[in-house]
Amino acid sequence: GWYEGEFKKGRHNGKGVKLYRTGAREAGDFRDGYLHGTGIYVTVNGHRYEGNFEHGELTAGKLTSTDGVYYEGTFKNWMANGTGVWNYPNGTVDKGEFKDGELSGNGRRLYAEGGSQEGEFVNGLLEGKGRQAYSDGAIYEGEFKKGVREGHGILRQPSGEAKEGEFRDGMLVQPDNAITRLVRCLPFSAWPWILLVLTISLLANLLLVL
Repeated sequence: GWYEGEFKKGRHNGKGVKLYRTGAREAGDFRDGYLHGTGIYVTVNGHRYEGNFEHGELTAGKLTSTDGVYYEGTFKNWMANGTGVWNYPNGTVDKGEFKDGELSGNGRRLYAEGGSQEGEFVNGLLEGKGRQAYSDGAIYEGEFKKGVREGHGILRQPSGEAKEGEFRDGMLVQPDNAITRLVRCLPFSAWPWILLVLTISLLANLLLVL
């Protein structure tokens, strides 16, 4: 490979351009032989990293890959880590917190055909409580598991119709009724008193029988 640019104490320091034998190349601010400051790094496969570098690694900036992926945000170990925006070739956009290249933490996913998911993501999939808007105008709010409706939730249609209950594999399997809604609305602190009343009622009925 070769380097063209500024030197200090026999090492690459200052503005410069470096070409590796593999075909990868770097350009920008160098310190002690490494990109440090504003720079650009293009891999042998053509992936382009640009932004702020520290000791040869990109910490904040942009990634433009040859397969159409575009990411802008913070980096660690050459992967999306921290806050950023990830654009996929199919038009899907991820916004929020990333870990090792996946949406992990609070985030939002926007689909090209319309609709979105938002909430807590784990390894790129919605997990726990979240919200999904569909391209037809329907909205689901509730629990998710690996990106699919799983657990308690409510699905509202554009017409105003709402279905609430337990979902499994994305489908409503146990709709709520008046009793289940009442039980869910009761605060935890009320249960000891309810159990006490039920116990007293049961004992009273037993005494009447005896």
